[in-house]
Amino acid sequence: MQHPMRNAVAAALTAAVALGVSAPAASAAGHHEATAHGHHVVVKHGHVHVTKFAKHSAHARQALREVARLDARLSWVTRDSRLVGLTDDQKAAVLANVAADQAAVSALKDAVLAAGGDADLRSVRASLRQVRAEAYTVALVDLRRAVGLQATVDQNTTDLAAITDRDVSAGVAANDQASTALADAVAKALAVTAKSSKADLRAINADFVTANQALETVEGVLTGVDDSTDPTDPTDPTETTDPTDSTETTDPTDSTDPTDPTDPTDPTDPTDPTDPIV
Repeated sequence: MQHPMRNAVAAALTAAVALGVSAPAASAAGHHEATAHGHHVVVKHGHVHVTKFAKHSAHARQALREVARLDARLSWVTRDSRLVGLTDDQKAAVLANVAADQAAVSALKDAVLAAGGDADLRSVRASLRQVRAEAYTVALVDLRRAVGLQATVDQNTTDLAAITDRDVSAGVAANDQASTALADAVAKALAVTAKSSKADLRAINADFVTANQALETVEGVLTGVDDSTDPTDPTDPTETTDPTDSTETTDPTDSTDPTDPTDPTDPTDPTDPTDPIV
């Protein structure tokens, strides 16, 4: 079995012989060779020095670690447990977007390896920072949320159709509005990639706000109370009489009281000169 170090030394000796290590110029300046095994071979003053060296700079290694983290996060999105609750078409769309992002990340890795200096690395790392795998997490939550709300819309359609004794056109219109908003939210969520902006995600949330407001209107129509039973209706036959109504009691100071001692028609008035008792 051949040893890598021995191969490196042999290659260095061959190079030294070919260059002529006895030549003063070659001996003074030295000759550098890099082997396939990642060793750095230096021939100087007729001596061969073989050392291991780091292939990439510290910035390059940091960029490669960022690439590895992004690739791992994107792979996590594709797990079956993350796609639960989605339709087959939705799963296919999400997986296609993730695959495209993974290909882009792989291209950035190649750019890191081919970078000629820190200036090139800065450009590559700036591109890496634009890749946000967490955008998929938001999109997946939104897609599952839309599935639940669409089930509510479907049930509302059935309930509204069953009401025939009153006008529910406002509820039907609101339910259609909710369905449209949900369709828009789903379309935007399926278009999300790792490069989607926060504004893109906020636009999805705005559609959900519209859908929820419309569904609240539908709920009000479905649970509405008929006007004939409105307790504030002045024509309601079930309205009760206010017990404090002044017209319901007799004024104790009423002058027509038959027992009023000052009544001039009282037959027992003691001041009456015709009273037989007097």
